[in-house]
Amino acid sequence: MRRLLILPCAGLAACDGATVDRVGVPDLRVAEDMGTVVLAEWEPPADTPDELVLAWSRDGAAWARTPVEAGAPWRAVAFGLKPSTGYQFRLEGEWAGEAEIGAIVRLETAALPTTAPTLTMAEAEPQAGLVAVGVNSDRSGAAFFDGDGDVVWWWEVPNSELLLTRVLRSVDQRSVLVSTFNSPDGEYEESELAIHRVAYDGSVVEVIPTPGGHHDFTEQADGTLAWLSADTQFVGEVPISGDTLVERSPDGAERVVWNAWDTHTYDSDDPRYDHDFLHANCVKYDDTTGRYWVSLRATGELVQLDPATGTVVGTLFGPASDLELTSGENVAFQHCFTLTDTGFVMMDDRMRQDEVSRAVEFTTDVEAGTMAQTWEYPSDQDLHLFGLGDALPAGDDVLMVWSSAGQLQRVDRAGVTSWRGTTGLGTYLGYGQYSTSTTVLP
Repeated sequence: MRRLLILPCAGLAACDGATVDRVGVPDLRVAEDMGTVVLAEWEPPADTPDELVLAWSRDGAAWARTPVEAGAPWRAVAFGLKPSTGYQFRLEGEWAGEAEIGAIVRLETAALPTTAPTLTMAEAEPQAGLVAVGVNSDRSGAAFFDGDGDVVWWWEVPNSELLLTRVLRSVDQRSVLVSTFNSPDGEYEESELAIHRVAYDGSVVEVIPTPGGHHDFTEQADGTLAWLSADTQFVGEVPISGDTLVERSPDGAERVVWNAWDTHTYDSDDPRYDHDFLHANCVKYDDTTGRYWVSLRATGELVQLDPATGTVVGTLFGPASDLELTSGENVAFQHCFTLTDTGFVMMDDRMRQDEVSRAVEFTTDVEAGTMAQTWEYPSDQDLHLFGLGDALPAGDDVLMVWSSAGQLQRVDRAGVTSWRGTTGLGTYLGYGQYSTSTTVLP
């Protein structure tokens, strides 16, 4: 059992005038299945505060915070902590504009399993934020890396033969969503294809079956999930794998939102198609329009889907593009992308193996009927990705996931690298999610 040490608030400038009894002192413990997560509980305060947070710090100078949840008892979860590291914790409250800070409690986090991945840092300027990414190796799992390149959360998937392509923090702030999807080389049962809902303490809350699931999934603000799935049909005697988008509402009801066989025509003479029709590989939901965007590798297109009708209502890139590309270069074998206020940032893998993969940004002007390439970053190590790949806005920078190279890299708009970490040999990374929030609910 880890020893708790409670220190009086006196002596800390921020604690002047504090009433410890009013704020409360949390009872802390390290989560049994996740050594870097600390669970806090305490008795309800005598008078309910207008605001109350759990705060933690390694040095007593910089503090991270998360909201607390009222109940019997009140609870909070500290997330993003380093393994085997001592922290100070305290409650901070406000009553009618009067701020009060409670006593400090010290606790050391536990170690993560030896199977947890590590990043070898080449450039390591400390960064804000956390990167969530799937790590595929002989022991695959979902990882969060902090701005120092340290792994601060690690959950192993049940079957490492499956491809872990996506790790998402859920919109309700209570869990992490982890895919185990189709892998061309792995051995698995169809029933193993799933999205796993994992609590921050490492316990599995729910396993959502995704028959035929592959490449990617996304979540809407109301908790609706949508994932790419396969629909294999015979063209003559040849089985051809097409794509669908399946949507699951919070009540568990499922429906097929889109089927490629309904919106596109398969042509066996088209060199872009083989046994894999369209090869959808990334999906995002646009809250502004209520529509989905899907990346199609085979045609080099982004298509916009109307979930009410299952039709394609917009196309970018290629001969059918709704917007004229006025500057820059079309994408080829592109993978994941991130929608922005002005357009999107994406990873463009490039078609030929002698081409260098790049992160690229496009700005769209629907009224003018144009789009323009406004920024690009070809790999400074001449990497060519043969699968996956992602580009994520990170403040004013762009964070790149060089998936098949097992590398994460952050650059500014001038192309200067401030942060780069590489995983072990043979490791394959999934798509990424960047977040600066430490808010987690029990």
